[in-house]
Amino acid sequence: MNSTARPATAAWRLLIACVCSFTAFIWATQASALTSIGQGAFSASATKITFESLPGDNSDIPPGFASGQGIASFQGATESEVYADYGALLPIAATAAGLGNIGATWGCSGTCGTGFTLSSAKNKVGMFLSSDVDITVQVTALKNGVPLGSVTPSFAANTIGFVGFQDPGGIDQIVIGDNTADLGSINQLDNILLENTGAGPVSVTPVPTMSQGALIALSGLLALAAVFALRRRAT
Repeated sequence: MNSTARPATAAWRLLIACVCSFTAFIWATQASALTSIGQGAFSASATKITFESLPGDNSDIPPGFASGQGIASFQGATESEVYADYGALLPIAATAAGLGNIGATWGCSGTCGTGFTLSSAKNKVGMFLSSDVDITVQVTALKNGVPLGSVTPSFAANTIGFVGFQDPGGIDQIVIGDNTADLGSINQLDNILLENTGAGPVSVTPVPTMSQGALIALSGLLALAAVFALRRRAT
């Protein structure tokens, strides 16, 4: 190898390090944009959408329901349902959690998740989930149809679970998948919380974005390309 090859080799090694570092920086930045938050992250002034005004007992949610509170539409297998139809224990848990007597169902045999779209993006979106069976469900936050990230919590039967997201760029849609812990079960969504600012204590957990895999793949391809070019330069 001649004397000019060594500086070229060092330059290519520096390029590889820079590419990997830059990709890792982008990956970490995107991963921390969407965070998972608890009920305590919402202030007392947050918009709360309940289903108490609906009749329950498998009644369709009417078009335009809660439009004045920021809901553009509900999607999927969503109807109103009384907690009492789940047995004796879940209504007690729902009352203790302040959820009232009526929520919105999702679930069936097959692809029967649910979700809702907002009329305008909110920085904080949360919801309560429950059932008389164990729940494991993927909940995804989106903006303009682009997934921002998702969580897959598990809640025990006859308990009240909470899922919340915060994103500085805003969230305008939530998609709730099937209950994989009990396929075909009917489950309950209730008390949707929406807020742009709040004074409540915030406990956040980074949520991986859907694009992280693509970024990792891009990082690997760039590194391979740099190594290939380095070998060609050295020969």
